[in-house]
Amino acid sequence: MTGTGHSQAMADEAERGALNAEHLREANANLVLATVNAQTMAEASAQAAVQLREANEHLVVATVKAQMMTEVAEQATAQMVYRAKLEGELLEARKLEAMGVLAGGVAHDFNNLITTIMGYSDRGSLMVEPGSELARFFKAIDKAARKAAELTHQLMAYAGQEEILATEVDLCIVVKEVIQLLAASIPRHVQVRSELAVLPLVKGDPTQIFQIVMNLVVNAAQACPAGTEGRVTVRTGTEELIEAVAGAGSWILPLAAGSYATLEVVDTGAGMAPEVMARIFEPFFSTKPSGHGLGLAAVIGILRAHGGGLRVQSEPGRGSSFKVYLPVWQGLA
Repeated sequence: MTGTGHSQAMADEAERGALNAEHLREANANLVLATVNAQTMAEASAQAAVQLREANEHLVVATVKAQMMTEVAEQATAQMVYRAKLEGELLEARKLEAMGVLAGGVAHDFNNLITTIMGYSDRGSLMVEPGSELARFFKAIDKAARKAAELTHQLMAYAGQEEILATEVDLCIVVKEVIQLLAASIPRHVQVRSELAVLPLVKGDPTQIFQIVMNLVVNAAQACPAGTEGRVTVRTGTEELIEAVAGAGSWILPLAAGSYATLEVVDTGAGMAPEVMARIFEPFFSTKPSGHGLGLAAVIGILRAHGGGLRVQSEPGRGSSFKVYLPVWQGLA
């Protein structure tokens, strides 16, 4: 190889070395850039992880706050509903109290008039020939006056103005007497049966307790539609109330804790819608064309005066249940 050729070879080798060095520098630069990018991405990823954790923490806090707000809203709604219910019950109690005062006043004055009519009817009947047309007129007057007197007594019972002649009463005997008395007047399509338990005595007015049982049995029999086989079941029993109950829901009257003799009258009649149940104890309210609407009102007045309670359950098409609670006479319980 000549000197010129050798020099050329060395020059080419030097050029290749320079080129390789350039490639190495570029590779190193790319490696440094890649390392920087990787560090940047790692930092960005770490920052994103931190932000994600913070976002999750905020989400948890927001969820807890939302749950708390929901609970507060539900509590507020429940309190509003409860308050509205109490206000409605208070308004109803005041209305019934006002009606009781009015009914009692009217009944008292009306009873005085009826007593006068009956007195003059008795005196007039003694002054005419027995069996005469005038005697029949006086008899009709006396009959109508006595019927009116019964209504006034029911009004006075609703108002709690009937005098209570308290004594020990055997509730089962009263039930038997009522069923025997009504045997001829109950519609033939209605069967009345009793399920009587051995009971302690209750303290009350026998006549007024008799009226409670009779009104409930008659009401149950009349609730059974004609053309169907109706059934009225009268049950007695005892029940111990551990806690007092408020006069709300199916409980018509509030009741203190204690021992009670119970009377339940169940029918297979048409049942009642809620709007009807809300009014059945109002004086003069009746769903029957010939009803005067005082029977159940009298039941409420008598029970209130005796410290008793009443629970009513009914659904359309499924009959009704009226359950009376009378305090057990503590002398013989």
